[in-house]
Amino acid sequence: TFGRRRNNITAHSVDSLLLERGQALAFAHFDAEGHELSILRGMQRTLSQTRPLFTAEAFPSEKPSERRAFRQLKLFIHSFNYTMHEVRETCGNKGCRNFLCVPAELARVGGIASRCAEGENQRRPVPCLACADSRS
Repeated sequence: TFGRRRNNITAHSVDSLLLERGQALAFAHFDAEGHELSILRGMQRTLSQTRPLFTAEAFPSEKPSERRAFRQLKLFIHSFNYTMHEVRETCGNKGCRNFLCVPAELARVGGIASRCAEGENQRRPVPCLACADSRS
């Protein structure tokens, strides 16, 4: 609700927008102000079947609530056998980070993540230290 007017918004999952119409997703960026996990939950079939690359904004900060949310996001992404790489850049908000999420099979064969890491500029992705603890 904005002011005195009430707006109805219809939301669709990525799966319903793409897979049910026979389309595939190759790449996406999610910056949904803390709702990235909800978006990913609505694209579980896409993550399993078409294995797109994507970036997601997250806050791996010192605040307990943000740390918890980041851990949930990280565990969900890893459950689909994706690797996460922190993008070295300054986000709009303090503590904000973007993560390049790559299907593990691409990373294993020297795919996108390896090519990005060999880039010439300082904005190349680096392995997320926060992800290392979920593998142990």
